[in-house]
Order: sequence, then structure tokens, then C-alpha cells
Amino acid sequence: PIARVCGIGPGGQRVMGLVDPLLMIVLFALFFRAFGTRPTCVALVIFSMVPFCFDYLAGSLLRWDWLFALGLALVSWQRGRPLGAGAALGYAIASKLFPLFFGVGFAFWAAWDFWRARRAGTRFDARRLVRFGAGAAAAIALSVAISSAMFGQIGRAHV
Repeated sequence: PIARVCGIGPGGQRVMGLVDPLLMIVLFALFFRAFGTRPTCVALVIFSMVPFCFDYLAGSLLRWDWLFALGLALVSWQRGRPLGAGAALGYAIASKLFPLFFGVGFAFWAAWDFWRARRAGTRFDARRLVRFGAGAAAAIALSVAISSAMFGQIGRAHV
């Protein structure tokens, strides 16, 4: 849909090429507002240290949408919005499958937090995790439904 709107001419290609850098600018601005200067600078340094590889992807569209969604999940979680954090992680997983490993890491963190709360005798707020999971499941389901509607049914033969 973005390519249809922008067109395939030089101007459209330039606009499409700016989508990913603009997503990263928005992400780091959100990071700055949520976490402050030092964590944002660390994130920028790590982001900038990626080696030049996969040059065959140059010019492709939405290469970093998964990274934007993961960063948005962190920002949303930090701001106390577990439903939005789950939805962002769900989109990242639906977009590229490997962000599922970030979800596994989050699950280990949540299990550790639950164990510490039980050990200390404090109450663990499971509602945040339920909302997070609901957001992730809804985003995955919606992404699959939209992509199926746009690109046809899975297993349907096209002759």
C-alpha cells in the first residue's frame, strides 16, 4: 500500500526510502522522553554499531519496523501501558518471527519478578501481564487478518 501511494518514480522511491529513518527518529525521541539521556545515548550507539551487511536489502521498505515496534513496546511498558506494549510486541512478532525471542526474554523477566514477589511476601500484579498478553494476541491476530485480506488466503491456488 505504501508503494502504491508513493509511486515507483524517483520521488516516490525517495519518500519510501525515508520511512525507516523517520521511524528510528521517532523511536529515539520517544526513548528520550521515556528513559532520559543516558539510556537513549546507549541505544543510539548500539544502533549505530550494526555492521554493513545484507546489502542486498538496500532500498527495501520497512526493514526496521520490527525494531521500531520493539522499542515502542519498551516505551509503552515504561509508561505503564501494558496493552500498548503487548500490541507493539505482537506487531513485531507478526512482522518478523524472530522478535518472539524478545517476548521469551520478557516472559523470563516476568517469571523472575513473580518469584521475587512471592519470596518477599508481596502482591504480584498479574493484571499488567494479562493486558500485555491480550495486546500481543490481538495485534498478532489483527496483523494476520489484514495480511490475509490484502494478499489472499493461505493455501489458495492462484492459476
